[in-house]
Order: sequence, then C-alpha cells, then structure tokens
Amino acid sequence: MKILLISYLAAGAVTLGLTPLFIRLISRWGIMSRSSYRTIHKNPRPLLGGLVIFLVFSGIAGLTAWLSPHSLLPFKKWLITIFLGSLPVLLVGIFDDWRGISYPYKLLLQLAGAVIVITGGFQINSLLLPGDRLLALAHWRVPITIFWLLLITNAFNLIDGIDGLAGGIAITALFIFLGIFLWYQTPALALPIVWMLGILSGFLVFNFYPARIFLGDSGSLLIGFWIGALTLNTPFQTPKGFQIIPLMLILGIPLLDTGLAFFRRILARKNPFNADKRHLHHLLLQQGWNQRAIFTWLCSLNLCWGLFTVIHFIHPQRLPLFALLLLATTAGFIVWIFSSRILKPRKAAK
Repeated sequence: MKILLISYLAAGAVTLGLTPLFIRLISRWGIMSRSSYRTIHKNPRPLLGGLVIFLVFSGIAGLTAWLSPHSLLPFKKWLITIFLGSLPVLLVGIFDDWRGISYPYKLLLQLAGAVIVITGGFQINSLLLPGDRLLALAHWRVPITIFWLLLITNAFNLIDGIDGLAGGIAITALFIFLGIFLWYQTPALALPIVWMLGILSGFLVFNFYPARIFLGDSGSLLIGFWIGALTLNTPFQTPKGFQIIPLMLILGIPLLDTGLAFFRRILARKNPFNADKRHLHHLLLQQGWNQRAIFTWLCSLNLCWGLFTVIHFIHPQRLPLFALLLLATTAGFIVWIFSSRILKPRKAAK
C-alpha cells in the first residue's frame, strides 16, 4: 500500500510540474481549441492534453523499469501492449487537435490500436451474464473485443464537453478499479492504475473549470483507450468470463451518454457520428447549471454506480438490497432524462 501511495503522489507531482510548461509550449505551437456551434468556450485554450498524459505515464513506466524492473513483471506484457496500442490512438488524436480529421480516419487508427491489443493476447473470449450464465463468443471474440475497445474510447471522447468532465469521470472509474484490484489482492497489478490516477489528478488541477488546458481528442481518446484496455485485464477477465455488467455500471455515465446520442441521431435519421449539442452536459447547461455543478453531479453519480459494483464484488449476497439503493439514486436522473426530451433532437441541431 505504501508503494501505491508514493507512486500516486509522484505521478501527480510530476504532472503538476510539467503541465504548465506544456501549456506554454503548446500555446507557442498554436494548437488551440476552435470555436464551433457545439463548443461552449469562447476563448481558445491549448489542446494536446493527451500528449502531456502520455509522456508522463511513459516516463514513470520507464523510470520504474530502470530502478525496479521486478515490480513491472506482473503487468509487463499488458504495459507493453497498451503502450504500442495507444500510439495510433494518440497520433490520430494529436492530428485531430492540430488540423482536424474526419471520423472514418479516426476510427481506422483506433481500430489499429485495438488490433494491437488483441494481438498482445488481450481479448474477450466469453461474457459472464446475470445468474452466472456464460455466453461463449467463439468466432465473435475479435469483433466483440474491437467493438468494446472502440466503444469505451469514443465514449470518453463524447463526454469531454465541459472542463474536467472526462478526466473526472475517468478518475472515479479508476478509483473503483483500484478498490476491486486490491480486494482481489493484486496490488502489483494496481500500480498502473495508481499512475493513471496520479497523472489525471494532477492534470485536473489545470483542466478543471476554468480550464487552462484541454484534454483535446488526444487526451479523451487516449484515456478511453487505456481504460478499455484495462478492463481486459484481471479481475474483470475471469475464468468464468468477461464481467461486462459491472463494467457497464463503472463506466455508466459515458456509456449512457454515448448510447443516447447514437439512439437520438438514428431516430432523427442522421449520421450517428455527426456531432450535436444534446449530450447530458449540454442539457444541464441549457437548464442553467454551471460547469462546476455539472462536473460534481455527473462524477458523483458515476462514482455511486461504481460503488454499487464494488458491493457486488465484496458482498454479492446483499445484491438485492443495494440494487434498490441504486434504483433510488438513479430514479430522479432517469426522470430528468425523459422530462428534458433528451431523445428528441432540436431542429436547430445539425
């Protein structure tokens, strides 16, 4: 536990120290946010937050490999795989932040990253459904794994609409992951989670409202890809199967927002990949909420769903009781979704 705390503080401190330097450097490069009909920011801010996060993570991993190579042995294969797989995802995000890129090319490079992860031996072989029912995927293993990785990657990209939201939700999810890993007594495997937590916590200081730097597509896509790849590791990938239901709760807000966005656009007979201004955070802004309140509410709700998952792992016999608590905490949110007509796109939205 002591090494995990030191690792978290070190990762956070390095990010706190380096981010201001990158803010000045990126500003000199002129890679700044661009105003559009769906953005809420009037003044440009530096992008390329993903480059900061990737470099700090790679530096910490490299330093750990040099000083204490044995500590990386439990997750060395996963670390190498995630590093190689994230390169095309990071590159397409950087290019999108710099010049902009259409979604087919973005998906193509994300697909390349997913294939690298699968080639590294990390894939979904079967799904563990409620009631301990096992669904073997057989020849669908590779397509389902690719779909899952691309879904999580783009879910974090879509939720990144206000200052700090994507990073904050990622922190809540990683916090839950850390608790589950420690419960299964795999502290060594929890080390990269602690690095991510420290880096994102340090970056959030500059990304929280009012943000001095944005994650950009380079950051939101990278975070989503990392988290998606992390779910393919134990304890979610068990001998019984891939525990998809608990993971859908831990990543509830991004997945809910993405599902509603695609469903809404398909109902309107529009390209589901075309952006609009009807995401959860947009609707809350339209109802008069400020960015700090939206950040707090959505991150807290995502954390609540994640804590329910922890209870599922620790005390499965108490699942019905906590299922009622989960329903109670989300009932108001569901009522608000439909009362806000979230599934009805506005005529002004393009």
